[in-house]
Amino acid sequence: MILSGYQEFRDADWMAIRDGMRTPVVLDTRNVCDPAGMHAMGFAYGGVGRASRASSEFPVASVQRELGPAVELEAAPHASSSLVGLAESTPF
Repeated sequence: MILSGYQEFRDADWMAIRDGMRTPVVLDTRNVCDPAGMHAMGFAYGGVGRASRASSEFPVASVQRELGPAVELEAAPHASSSLVGLAESTPF
């Protein structure tokens, strides 16, 4: 999940990142990545605020459709408190 628009995410070695992931899924909340490029590299990719193939669909549903019914995407336990802590510690 990309939560920042920092240049480090734009310039990341996405092939190396993908190779280290069991399920290559990226939910980009800042739209820093090119959707076509991410799909070409083998990622299931969703950009928040971007039109998906079904424009009314939430990005997670779009990613689940790409991965198939065997993959369950669930929030980690206490994800909301972790995100709050991250947001409070991230300078904007």
